[in-house]
Formats: sequence, structure tokens, C-alpha cells
Amino acid sequence: MEKKKISTKELVGYIIAGLIALFGLSLMITHTVGVYLPGRNSANAVIIAENKLMNSLKIGIDFLGWGTIFLAIGVVVALIILLTVAKKVDLDYEKKQRRAQRLGKTREN
Repeated sequence: MEKKKISTKELVGYIIAGLIALFGLSLMITHTVGVYLPGRNSANAVIIAENKLMNSLKIGIDFLGWGTIFLAIGVVVALIILLTVAKKVDLDYEKKQRRAQRLGKTREN
């Protein structure tokens, strides 16, 4: 099978999905670093930011939870793009096979 070039839309989609997943991963790392920072929680900037976020959104999800959500969204977006492109490539391959089969049969007659 011949190699298919990556289209611009596909590349942009992968980049956006990667950035969303990277943002989620950075939130998860920030939470982990904040939990293990030495000192009191009242002086910990990461814990203070998490508490302010939870109070302002009225949702009990910290950076670890939000990071997991964003990471999952990024993976799902990349998976949707991958499945869509794979389906298109399969359809093109089947179309070429049918065309070659028709041309081969018409030459024999």
C-alpha cells in the first residue's frame, strides 16, 4: 500500500488534540508538585489556586481532576480524527481495488 500524505486539517486536528492533552497533563503535574511541596498549605501557591478554583466554580474538582478530564478529551479528539482518516483511507483503497478489477476484466473481453 502506498503512503498517504497527512492533510492540513488532519495535522491541525492532531496539534489541537495534543495541546489539549498536554494542558491536562500539565495540570496533573502541577497538582502533584503542589501536594508534595514542603511547608504549610496556607503558604502553598498551588493549593491556594486549587481552592480558589474549586470555590469559584462551585465544583469539588481539583487540578488533578481537571487534568484527567482535559487529558481524556484530548485523547478522544485524537481518536476521532484517527478513525475518520482511517475510514477514508480504507474507502479510497477499496475504490482503487474495484477500479483495477473492472479494468482487468474489460481487457480480457
